[in-house]
Amino acid sequence: MRTVSLAGARGLFANLSLLLASVTVVLLAAEAGTRLFSRIGPSLLMTDPVVGKHYVPGFRGHVFVDEAGREVSLRFNREGFRGPDRPRTKPSGTLRIAVIGDSMISAVATDEEKTLVRRLETSLQRRWPDVSSEVLNFGVSSSSTGQELALYRRLVSAYQPDVVLLAFFVGNDFADNSLRLTRAPRIYFELDDDGTPRRASAPAAPGRVSRWLNLHSRFYVWQKRAFRILRSSGHSLSRSLSPVWRVFEPPGRPELAEAWELLAGLLRQFRGDVEADGGRLAVVVVPTPHQIHDDLWAELVAEAREAG
Repeated sequence: MRTVSLAGARGLFANLSLLLASVTVVLLAAEAGTRLFSRIGPSLLMTDPVVGKHYVPGFRGHVFVDEAGREVSLRFNREGFRGPDRPRTKPSGTLRIAVIGDSMISAVATDEEKTLVRRLETSLQRRWPDVSSEVLNFGVSSSSTGQELALYRRLVSAYQPDVVLLAFFVGNDFADNSLRLTRAPRIYFELDDDGTPRRASAPAAPGRVSRWLNLHSRFYVWQKRAFRILRSSGHSLSRSLSPVWRVFEPPGRPELAEAWELLAGLLRQFRGDVEADGGRLAVVVVPTPHQIHDDLWAELVAEAREAG
């Protein structure tokens, strides 16, 4: 019996080794094929339970960006946001502006010198050459007003900005704030009975293996993107209107009324926090293309009617 058991164990080990070798060969072939037939780059966006999301801290390199259709030179500072490292303590006599927002502000499909943040800094320096002006980019893809409040409290406030520009993108920030309208790996808030925002959920930090694969495995990044596209296609086939467009609906339904109240509470809290730190808050509303182009608005109206 002992001899049979030992032989069986050896056979099982051999089968497992063969299976592992086969899987390794398939994964290596998939990795090679992805690198050969696509220009997909590393995944640089990281979830964070404290600030929600940021990019890979200290990363510098040329990355192919689908939206741009070309490689873009990207650099992220020690905090994981676009631009150079700045001292947290504001230099004496410096006007410091912090811009907080989503992908419209991070603008990873755009060369750094052409981003809104860098253009604003250049414009200020030219207009008032005797004043030292700094504009800091705290934009990150898939952000929301609530997540940006968490980011301000934890990190942005430490840079002592004189002015905080909060970019509100009409296209998705309204829905992205609400757990009843969207579900994504970001920080969400809910309102207490007295109208004070309190954190309701936060994303988990990525594991060490996941971080390594995001930077070094193109196949891993490709399959994640493919699954996102499939989920998006499934939503389109369902003929339901995307939650992001519900910002244009009358706020009669309970989930919409709640989302508007949450947005108002978040903005009040944001202003209170910034003013308590000695700064000033300005909200910059970024419109959708549908609000600018009549043909796109007509298409959205037709889509909403079809979805019922």
